[in-house]
Amino acid sequence: VGWTLCLAACGALAGQAAEAWRLLPVAGGGNMTGVEMSPSHPNVWYAHADVGGPYRSDDAGRTWRPLHGNFTVAQREANADHVRGLLVDPADPDRLVLVAGWRIDRNPAGAYLSTDGGRSFRRTLKARFAGEGSLSKRCGKALVRHPRDPRRLLAASAGDGIFRSSDGGETWVPCGGDGYEFTDVFFDRTRPGRTYASAPKSRGLPAGRKRGLWRSEDDGLTWRLMAGAEAPLEMAQIPGETALVGIFEDGHGSAIRRSDDGGRTWTDYHQGLPRPPERPDPNLWYSHPGEFLALAAGPDFLFACDWDGNPYRRAAGDAAWRAIPVESLRQGNPATEGLLRRNNLELKSRCSTCSITIDPNDPAHILTTDWYDIWETHDGGKNWVTRIDTISPVVPFTV
Repeated sequence: VGWTLCLAACGALAGQAAEAWRLLPVAGGGNMTGVEMSPSHPNVWYAHADVGGPYRSDDAGRTWRPLHGNFTVAQREANADHVRGLLVDPADPDRLVLVAGWRIDRNPAGAYLSTDGGRSFRRTLKARFAGEGSLSKRCGKALVRHPRDPRRLLAASAGDGIFRSSDGGETWVPCGGDGYEFTDVFFDRTRPGRTYASAPKSRGLPAGRKRGLWRSEDDGLTWRLMAGAEAPLEMAQIPGETALVGIFEDGHGSAIRRSDDGGRTWTDYHQGLPRPPERPDPNLWYSHPGEFLALAAGPDFLFACDWDGNPYRRAAGDAAWRAIPVESLRQGNPATEGLLRRNNLELKSRCSTCSITIDPNDPAHILTTDWYDIWETHDGGKNWVTRIDTISPVVPFTV
């Protein structure tokens, strides 16, 4: 009788499934920390989050499929779903490498490789990465691919040093830098072999870590600390231009500076950008105008966003940055994105903007990420639409 009642109840629930389930308004915290597009299959995108990532889209960000449930229990216990960086193989959209972890955890995650589009993962490196546990999760790139050799990868950890892979993430070699909290690793586009790894001083980064700017002349195999050089939070470089451009913490705001001597010295490159107010309004906790965490390079320009999501553009020969007036912010799918965090649409702001992705095939097509949102523009930054359909700000593993 019990089984009969159970089956009857299940049948009734199955018939009402479409009406019985709804998305509960549960809030969460954290960041969507980046989006990567597949070079060989432009509709395949991966998004990563500091808690509960990664995600995959096969329709250019219109809908997403969570992949964090495909980690094993042991991998989740090591915080493999706290993703700090992700790369897609240029020739194979199903081959991806990610680095993840919780910086202060005693069971570090590391680098994970998937060859089946995120259906399964295996760890190929054990090291600490600040997917969560440090504000460095919002700055720069901890995992990068060589611009001319797609099999060569560099991973800059949160205290365990720099690692290099020559086989697409299958194996890794330690290359030094132990004890440094790296926020960015960067291949110089104009000087073959030259690479930078930055461990900046910042009020948002853990105390006790060593700081400085490192440079390599052999694609990251050996490194030396640049004595006296200031380390940026992250760097960018316009293709064909030798100058480096970086974001630096400056008081309670940020400053963008430029180096023409390989990172030894930096000069002001902030012309045209706002400075933070001298006395910020404590009631506007969600607003930090003039604080920059995101910088990227297009084919012939730089693109930056401040904390509030205000976009700015500067070409190589420009004397100053130019503000891009934002005309609209809207939901991509109002039926499923009705629980956007209050600090976005209601506040007319894209708060805590922490990454920028510029489509290599269309420089007017740009993505940014912030507090669990992904934003897309097709007109260079004037009109923005959310792309978080089926991305949830919390991660339920069991009911």
